[in-house]
Amino acid sequence: IMDSSYNVVKKAAVLGYGTDFHEFRILDNGNYLLLGMDDRLVDMDTVVAGGQPGVTVRGAYIQETTPEGTVLWEWTSWDHFKITDAMYFVDLTDPYMIDYVHANALDQETDSTILISSTNMYEVTKINKNTGELIWRMGGENNQITSNGDPVVFFAQHHIRKIDNGNFIVFDNGWEREPQRSCVVEFQLDEINKVATLVKEYRSLPNEILGYIMGSNQRLPGGNTFVGWGSGVPNVTEFKPDGTKALEFEFESVSYRAFKFQWETNAFTTSADSIDFGEINSQDSTTSTISVYNNMNEDIYITSIEHNTEKYFCTSELPILIEAESNSDIDIMFKPSTEGNFDDVLTICYDRENETITKRIARQVW
Repeated sequence: IMDSSYNVVKKAAVLGYGTDFHEFRILDNGNYLLLGMDDRLVDMDTVVAGGQPGVTVRGAYIQETTPEGTVLWEWTSWDHFKITDAMYFVDLTDPYMIDYVHANALDQETDSTILISSTNMYEVTKINKNTGELIWRMGGENNQITSNGDPVVFFAQHHIRKIDNGNFIVFDNGWEREPQRSCVVEFQLDEINKVATLVKEYRSLPNEILGYIMGSNQRLPGGNTFVGWGSGVPNVTEFKPDGTKALEFEFESVSYRAFKFQWETNAFTTSADSIDFGEINSQDSTTSTISVYNNMNEDIYITSIEHNTEKYFCTSELPILIEAESNSDIDIMFKPSTEGNFDDVLTICYDRENETITKRIARQVW
């Protein structure tokens, strides 16, 4: 867990089991909900034909802890799922490792219920925290939910969430759709009669996107839906409630999940959030100086300053070294070639790349 200057302030881990990176939630009460890996040796020759003895089989483990590390609740798939619940593509005759659940998302629906998404079972499951028992199973070999009379079907889904209107949204990777495509499915669920009603399917049209692995969905406060396509390209799309696109972009990376939040880094700050250069004649120029403060406990370099027009630009020589907890000045020139009113956004960038990390920390001045 990092602060807004990217300093690590705390670490969290599953106690007694391996920690699974796929999910980590900070609950409303401040507790941590973590996903773990419960590996056990199984004589698979007693489970399926062709199975091998002494195979490591990975189950899913859920743990709720206090921030101080006290375990408050735990759950393991071994008590509730069968190895044979895995879908056909999981090789149950593998002699080394079998990942029959491959859990990838958790959501605390209420104080007493948990949702878990299991990719290798094509299943979303609701768990009673008080008893550990399964309330319902949706998708996969043990589906209990129907839609228009047919079983609910997911294909390697990710990122189950219950949203404020009471509906559920799931990122469906769509492995077995014809043709293959990913989408976000929003549905109402009658949990008494176990009937799901499709509310909306968010798809990238006219060109479908296939996020074969990973992916996420987020309902924004204004009602838009923000989708991270995982391995799909473009990487991110924001949909309006009517399904049209409000935003879409691509970058050279694969993101496990993507979220949209108001965010401003404090790794470094500027002496001004905006600069007003006033009025000058065309072909003339004027310069303003801003100070950049490094709030990190390591040295940084301002490696580039991006701008959208040729009216504003940095005249200081780059890169600029700013030592830890120190500051340096940067000169910005305004030089209009014609008359008119002009504005721009300057993005001040600290880029770092080595054998293990590629990152950009940026702050904008208007």
